[in-house]
Amino acid sequence: MSSSLKQFLDLIIYAVFIVFLSAGTVNAFIIESHTLNQDNTYTYSYTIDNSLGEFDIQSWSLDFPIIPDWNQNDFFSIPAGEVMLPNSGWTALPGTPVFGLSAQDFVSLNASFEVEAGQTLGGFSFTSSFAPGGIAFYEFGTDAQSNTGMIVGPIPEPETWQLFAIALGLLFIYKRKCEKPVANST
Repeated sequence: MSSSLKQFLDLIIYAVFIVFLSAGTVNAFIIESHTLNQDNTYTYSYTIDNSLGEFDIQSWSLDFPIIPDWNQNDFFSIPAGEVMLPNSGWTALPGTPVFGLSAQDFVSLNASFEVEAGQTLGGFSFTSSFAPGGIAFYEFGTDAQSNTGMIVGPIPEPETWQLFAIALGLLFIYKRKCEKPVANST
């Protein structure tokens, strides 16, 4: 599948998912951009657009179908990680995935740094060798409000999934060959 066709299909899936989730409510959006770097890695940048949102965003998370190849702690941590933040009022750390293999969490350290309804905050970013694709995001407010949707983030290449399926198949065949029939003792 060509990369332009894959991007188009990801966009269609994303749009349908957002329309389905946002019917009747107004939520904050996560705006994503990514850049292919000279070393064939991708820098993913995110902005929380809460200009039409109904609650303040205290934390948010990205859910990945991969094990991250970047240090998930933020640049301000000791020791320093590889995740950039808009200011020192936010922290980044590995999260607990809802459906994927891993998650990247972003948490406001106090109420004065939350993304209030009517505001926008950018400057969240990290770099990965994994190519762009559709991932889930989750937003959380201070009073148990939440929002979810789809966005672009790092995912394994299709070849990676194919290699994984082949490895599982070979493992299954190996296991079956190693099983010895149990002799009847009667």
